[in-house]
Amino acid sequence: MSNKAWATAEERGNSLGMKIVLMILSTFGYAVANMVLYPIVFYFYATGRASRRASLNYLAKVYRRLGRKAAPGFWAGYVHFISFSRSALDRIWFWQSKLNRFEFAAVGLERINDYLDRRIGVLLLGAHMGSFDSLRVLCQDRDVKVNAVMYLDNAQRFNNLLRAVNPNSQLNIINLKDRNIDGVMELKECIERGELVAILADRFHPSSRSRVVSCSFLGEEAPFPANPWVMASVLECPTFFVAGMKCGHRRYESVVQFVDEKITLNRREREVDIAKYVREYAIFLERLCCRYPYQWYNFFDFWRFDEQRNVSDN
Repeated sequence: MSNKAWATAEERGNSLGMKIVLMILSTFGYAVANMVLYPIVFYFYATGRASRRASLNYLAKVYRRLGRKAAPGFWAGYVHFISFSRSALDRIWFWQSKLNRFEFAAVGLERINDYLDRRIGVLLLGAHMGSFDSLRVLCQDRDVKVNAVMYLDNAQRFNNLLRAVNPNSQLNIINLKDRNIDGVMELKECIERGELVAILADRFHPSSRSRVVSCSFLGEEAPFPANPWVMASVLECPTFFVAGMKCGHRRYESVVQFVDEKITLNRREREVDIAKYVREYAIFLERLCCRYPYQWYNFFDFWRFDEQRNVSDN
């Protein structure tokens, strides 16, 4: 399954499944909603051959990296899907600002907080890893807006559902269409106001023809988008890799890695500079995948290069 195909499937599954779970969560509570996930997820897992195969392919790479001799079986993929659904369930409560129902280990946030205290905007580069929404703990005790960059064309119904859950959420969603200059300028203004800008940098826009950076990831060459780094260079602000990882029942820990005070792409060495940052990002992701193998949620063949072109070809 390609990136574009998965985006379409994800929209259908997210919208229908989350509406059911939201109704059960609101009526019967968290424990019952959590139990109901198992049959719902099993249906999507059993009938979703392409996404199931992609899950097992990814887990096989992680298992090899961890030195495990046995290949992941049918149930390993199911655990992967269950992990995704539980993250989505928690996401509803995050959107309802029910952070007091979770425990957070906010480790490594001191440097980010220092920038925010000085009203210096910060760029957070995450991934479809753990729960990016859990990182709103960053601003729960301060008046700082989080601006999340999303491509809503492929997930409009799902994001409408989350917006309906809490219309007054402090999270500002910016729909950045491919090559949308006005959107980039809006992000620049957010940074200048001392706000947070959050971007998931491990997936292409479904209709994107953007450049690709080839980088080793879990033992095999994989395509990563170059656009997040081009955007980061325009924003000219402190940049961090971040992830919110589930480490127990309603327990999350933040993983933070400082990248640079300002992403600079030398005009003559632009491709080399982008490739350097992508390597750092891939190493960050790989470390998390090995520590939390069931919390990376890209259920398509991430390692395919079809319809993409390498940065070095430009």
